[in-house]
Amino acid sequence: MLSVLVLLLVVGIGYLVVKFSGINLTTLPKIGGENVTVDKKVDSVFGEASLSYVRDPEIGLVLGEDRYNETAGNFDALFHLESARSEDISKIYKRYSIVSMDGGVVKGVLLGASDTTEFILECDPGQSALFKSKDMRFVSANMSVAKELKIGDTLFTKCVTEFCDRVGPECIIIRFVRPDVSL
Repeated sequence: MLSVLVLLLVVGIGYLVVKFSGINLTTLPKIGGENVTVDKKVDSVFGEASLSYVRDPEIGLVLGEDRYNETAGNFDALFHLESARSEDISKIYKRYSIVSMDGGVVKGVLLGASDTTEFILECDPGQSALFKSKDMRFVSANMSVAKELKIGDTLFTKCVTEFCDRVGPECIIIRFVRPDVSL
């Protein structure tokens, strides 16, 4: 009887550790050279959490999938294909350096400006991507930008309104790689 109770206690603790630690059990081993990710949502005491994550050795664990969507492909081409390179990327995207976030309201400094601008994110997860600043390398796509965006990130996006108080639906996060950090 005691051994059954101990077994139940061990299994229960193991379950709680896996459920709330962020360990991604939905990524299956490589099959034919590709990771297979089961796309599902899990309710927890912390709210609804997606189990789709990507681990990058330089920036850590981030939301999303490690495969390109159309937004990621187009953005990557701007930096890595001579034929797609724009003379002035600011004609395509507004670029904000993120200084604070409070709920759905974000404050950032627009490239070339000195004042902080407040705006609301209207980013479509299917039109999102995250790149790291080192060589503008792709990391992930298809994530909730509002959940992944951090102070210090750069956000490339388009204005929804004339005064740019709402941005989206295409949103690209640039996460800076600190040379002194190994994850």
